[in-house]
Amino acid sequence: MIMLNMIKAETKRLIKSKGFWISVLIYILVFITCFYMQLSAEQSTSFVDEGISKEPGFYISVDASIKSLNQLVQTFGFGFGSLVLGIYFTSFVCSEYTSGYIKNTAVLEGGRKAVILSKIMVALVISFIILALNYLIGWILGICFIDNFMINPVQEIFIDFSMMLLLMCALFSLIIFLSTIFHNKTFGIVLLFLIASGMLQPFLDSIFNLLHISFASEYTLSYFFSTILPVSGPVVSHAFMMSIAFILVYNIGSAIVLQKTDI
Repeated sequence: MIMLNMIKAETKRLIKSKGFWISVLIYILVFITCFYMQLSAEQSTSFVDEGISKEPGFYISVDASIKSLNQLVQTFGFGFGSLVLGIYFTSFVCSEYTSGYIKNTAVLEGGRKAVILSKIMVALVISFIILALNYLIGWILGICFIDNFMINPVQEIFIDFSMMLLLMCALFSLIIFLSTIFHNKTFGIVLLFLIASGMLQPFLDSIFNLLHISFASEYTLSYFFSTILPVSGPVVSHAFMMSIAFILVYNIGSAIVLQKTDI
C-alpha cells in the first residue's frame, strides 16, 4: 500500500512541478531549432548528403538528409531529450535527500524500497512523455516541411520507441543509483552528459582495447547512446536485454545502498 501511495505522490509531484514543464519546453525549443538548422543546411548549395546520419549525440545538423520519422527522432530527439530531462530528473531525485524529506519515508515499513521503485516509475513517465513528444513534433515538422517525408511502419516505430524508452529508463536508473550514493546532482549530471552525448564511449573503447577485451564495449550503456539503433537484427535483442539488465542492476543496487544507509 505504501508503495502505491508513494508512486502516486511522486507522479503527482512530477506533474505539478514547474521545473518539469520548463524542461519539456526547453527540449521542444531545442528540437525545433535543430530541425530548422538541419532544414537550412539541406537547402544550401554546399550541402553534401553522405547517405547516413552521424552517430547519435548533440548535433544541430548532420551531413545526411533526414527523410524518415525514426531517423529524425533518433538524430535530434533522443540525445537532447535524455540530456535535458535527465538534468531535471537528477535534481528531482537529489532534492529528496538535500531537503531531508527522505527521512519521512525511509522510516516507514518498506519505505526505502518504495523510494527507489517510485523513482523508476517517475523515470518511466518522463521517458514516455518525452518520446511521445519526439514523435508527435517530428511527425508535424516532417509532414509540413520535408518533401517525401516517410512515416515508418507502425511496427518499426514501436520497436524504436520501445528501445529508446528502455534506454532512457536505464540511464535514469543510473542517475537514481548515483544520487542514492552521493546525494549530489553534480556527478550525475556530468556522467549523464558524457553518456547521452556519446563522448564517453571512445574513452571506454580505448580502455577495453588496451585490455584486449574490445567486445566489452558493446555491453556498456554509453555504447547504445553512441550507435544508430536499427529496428531489426541481433542488435535489437541485444539492446532490449542490456537495457533491462541495466535497469535491474542499478535499481537493485540503489535499494541495497539505501537499505544500508543511515538516514
